[in-house]
Amino acid sequence: MRYYLEPLIITVVTECAMAFVLGERQRKHLYLILLINCITNPLLVFSSTLFMDLFDIQTGILLTYILLEPCVVIAEYFMIRARIKTKIHPLALSFILNLTSVIGGILWRSLL
Repeated sequence: MRYYLEPLIITVVTECAMAFVLGERQRKHLYLILLINCITNPLLVFSSTLFMDLFDIQTGILLTYILLEPCVVIAEYFMIRARIKTKIHPLALSFILNLTSVIGGILWRSLL
């Protein structure tokens, strides 16, 4: 359970904080970003784990960043575009938020 909960918490905290910094101040928008991540993050973590089980860990991580993260950015873009009227282009917002959470996750793992 911790394996799925920890990345989700890191993602939600970093992405909501970055969305706030980028000007998304409406509680509804931040809540939607939280919900979107509750959908995409567990799928990403599960798929990443599957890649690491099928291949070695480094290849699994590489495939996660090359194949899965772009899919998440695109999926979140469509969800953001459908529900959030943002000042920033929804694709740019999705990319920036996901980049922030990836960097946050890397930093978190480096502390452990």
